[in-house]
Amino acid sequence: SDEAAAALRAMQSSLAQVRTLHRALLGGCDDGREEPCGAGVPPSVRAAANAPRLAAGAEACATFYAHAAELHAGHRATEAVAARKGVAARRAAALEVEREAHEARRLVVQLEVFG
Repeated sequence: SDEAAAALRAMQSSLAQVRTLHRALLGGCDDGREEPCGAGVPPSVRAAANAPRLAAGAEACATFYAHAAELHAGHRATEAVAARKGVAARRAAALEVEREAHEARRLVVQLEVFG
């Protein structure tokens, strides 16, 4: 469905944001240096410098899971509507829901790599 496709695109976008922030936290220097950022910097200073990235990452994760919840609710609604229809409609709905759910599970696994 269009709603499911939009939720999956939003999940992909949030995942991309988490990947970018994760790379930045692992050593991407804002000033172009090649060596790992933070080398020789006290942990408290590093933590303060990374706070905005960590907050943005938390927000991206929350957004990801909010869209996953929307997708799940949409699947339940699709299944409820299909249950009142014939066998062919139920099968078609089940296949669509399973395809979308599989994609969502794939994205969740990718996001959990960063957790």
